[in-house]
Amino acid sequence: MSTITLNKHNFKHTIEQSNFVIVLFTADWCEPCKLFDTIFNDQSNSNTEIVFGKVNIDDDPLIADYLNIQQVPTVLAIRETIIVDGIHGAMNSIEFMQMIRVWANIRTTEFNRHFSNTGKNNITDATISE
Repeated sequence: MSTITLNKHNFKHTIEQSNFVIVLFTADWCEPCKLFDTIFNDQSNSNTEIVFGKVNIDDDPLIADYLNIQQVPTVLAIRETIIVDGIHGAMNSIEFMQMIRVWANIRTTEFNRHFSNTGKNNITDATISE
């Protein structure tokens, strides 16, 4: 599956409709982002069961602000609408492949139990709007 562009119009829907999403927060002016971009796209093409999306923080600052993204590149792993991990900074291809494997094996049962006990849900409970 190719990488999709996420924005305020499709971010929530994409997260809610997908079991596993990896989101790259990026910016056109960010040199490490440009270097990591090829690695991210290659993994997107190799892991078709995972949704890979990009958020340009300059084009859609509301998403980055809501998720408190302070640095780019930042990669978030989201399983069943729950952020299970995040990494700041670019990775090489091997590191990124290893992280994808780790994220794919995370069981969200405990996360779901926690959220159901606290009455709070997940990142899709908030509305990202202007």
